[in-house]
Amino acid sequence: MISELEIVSRQTCFNLREENLTHKQYREDYELDYIVSGSIRTINERIRISVELSETPDGNVIWSNKYDRVKEDIFDIQDEIVRKITIALIGGIEISSLKRAHRKPTENMTSYEFLLKGKDNHHKFTKEANEAAMHDLDQAIAMDSNNAQAYAWKACVIGQALGRGYCEMTNDKIDELLGLLEKALEVDPNDFECHRMQAEVYLSMHDFEKSKISGQKATSMNPNDPRVISVFGEALLRLNDIDKGLEYLEKAYELDPIPQGQTTSDRRLAALFLGYFLKNDFMHCQKLNEDIVNIDIRTWLLNSFMCHKKEINYKEDSWFKAGVNQYQNSDWDMEVDRFHLNDDSLKTRLIDFAKTI
Repeated sequence: MISELEIVSRQTCFNLREENLTHKQYREDYELDYIVSGSIRTINERIRISVELSETPDGNVIWSNKYDRVKEDIFDIQDEIVRKITIALIGGIEISSLKRAHRKPTENMTSYEFLLKGKDNHHKFTKEANEAAMHDLDQAIAMDSNNAQAYAWKACVIGQALGRGYCEMTNDKIDELLGLLEKALEVDPNDFECHRMQAEVYLSMHDFEKSKISGQKATSMNPNDPRVISVFGEALLRLNDIDKGLEYLEKAYELDPIPQGQTTSDRRLAALFLGYFLKNDFMHCQKLNEDIVNIDIRTWLLNSFMCHKKEINYKEDSWFKAGVNQYQNSDWDMEVDRFHLNDDSLKTRLIDFAKTI
């Protein structure tokens, strides 16, 4: 939620650089919550940039990284590093803010902190966490009726509840969801995160054209946010613009290989797998399948289906056996519907195939 961040000016940073202040002094004298520091070193034709994010007043390092590059075009390197660092810093600050929120009494929490808690609960993917997320986001809205993202995230939480069977699919629930999305953009029509959430919800509702339009708006506002370009790429895949969709998904993977809240690249790789499956690129799919740590149900079924069509002996492979143990009792009609495919014939063939395993 970038609108919540206030950044010290460049000139102030230069002025403070020579003062050698402690983190406690930064907090007390300038009311700063986070400090970004780093260094640049060059050796022959290589450049190394080290960056560190720490919090005040204790100076705890909450994120750090090093970037090694060849000095071919310093401006391209600068743009790339700035994009990646910005993504990482925002994620690091959100995680740190969430931890602070968990330590606070509820009566002292801000709308932004309730929003963070709601997002965190949403990503736990359980009925209980979904209900907790709904409560958190209601609190965020109650404390600040102009918190546009709280409306958008509440819509997403309702979408999760409907999609996962946590509540009954009714016209009233769908109307509530769509009304929240409209309210979010009424409050702030220029919030790219709200357009992104709208794209996500429309994708889950299989309204792929609207998902593309919302994703395109979000991308035009923030073309370097991996979450934004990822959902735009997903929408393009469903509309058979596969090469363009893969281009955005590859860029999202390059910018942010391990999304916030994840411990592996599986989510990014699974999105790419779907794209290359739709492109019928068997070899690329096999490479991605090898790189995924925990193969999700969609990737497992699509890969099994591809191998079956090519009459490849795959049933003794470890990835297939692991999937059989994990997924064989699944409700395939429901699971394949969650793949959000725009091809009824393919969905039918996948369901029929899955039921033979």
